[in-house]
Amino acid sequence: MNFDIYRYLLTIEKTRNITHAAEELHISQPALTKALRRQENELGVKLFDRNSSPLVLTYAGERYFENVRRLLTIEQGLREEMHDIASGAKERVRMGITVERGSLWLSQILPRFMKMHPEVDVKVVEGVNAEFEKALENNDLDFCVSTLPISSPNVVYELAGCSPIYIISSSDHPLASYADLVTNSTSCPQYLAPSLLNGQKFLTLMPGQGMYRIAMHIFEKYAIRANIIMQLTSQRTVTSLAAAGMGLAFTTRSGAEWVLKNTAFHPVFYTVEDPMYQRYNIIVYKKDKVFTPPVRALIDLTRDVILHFPQPKVKVRH
Repeated sequence: MNFDIYRYLLTIEKTRNITHAAEELHISQPALTKALRRQENELGVKLFDRNSSPLVLTYAGERYFENVRRLLTIEQGLREEMHDIASGAKERVRMGITVERGSLWLSQILPRFMKMHPEVDVKVVEGVNAEFEKALENNDLDFCVSTLPISSPNVVYELAGCSPIYIISSSDHPLASYADLVTNSTSCPQYLAPSLLNGQKFLTLMPGQGMYRIAMHIFEKYAIRANIIMQLTSQRTVTSLAAAGMGLAFTTRSGAEWVLKNTAFHPVFYTVEDPMYQRYNIIVYKKDKVFTPPVRALIDLTRDVILHFPQPKVKVRH
């Protein structure tokens, strides 16, 4: 099967201009035009409306390129697998996960997986959600552990449970006056009317990280005009600075428990929703990705570990 024609036509689809596509492919424009016409004649349909500039996909073209991408993904996976077999290399799985989630779950995932599949080489890539989506699109990762929402239309996901999201402050923050400091905890957060957060100082993670996107979603949902004073890359740092009195922050259960166990602070926990806002954990991979049995096994194990990870029973105090 000649895959070059698919790559040629995908370049036209990307540039929407035959001349520009030919330059990118380092072939002549007449040769590329001839290849396009030959493919359209074989298919019996037009892939592009060439009366428009830039070129516009026909309905047949939309369906064609959707399936071509699926076919090329399968072809690349097949080539990689055959190369590994021919070279005697171990099968490799590339998994993306954030530092926080890795510290929480990998110790329960990797030892079990390696015991079941000692022939597989697992590569763990630590990073942020936005980077993972690009890596999945470029086939640099097989899958990643992330959170909703996702932004790329070229990836799909499987749900792997959810966990509560808290707002945290120091015990001397003005909003702490709304809470019963004796009973306040991750199991008994204080409800706050969203309007009380208007104008408040917030620390957040950097754009592209999951908790940043959650913060922006909550601000938008409740029309909260937050004063973001600092953006950092570590959830633990953001959480501990809020507990120290720098402002408010959104945090996870694991971030909150880390501060409680490793600092002398006595933070206060809040929520603007009852039931509490939940962060949905997801396993993400490229659309139409074809997995070998060991990769599928690691995905299933990862999902099961996250789904069965203990979650606190939470009762919101009003």
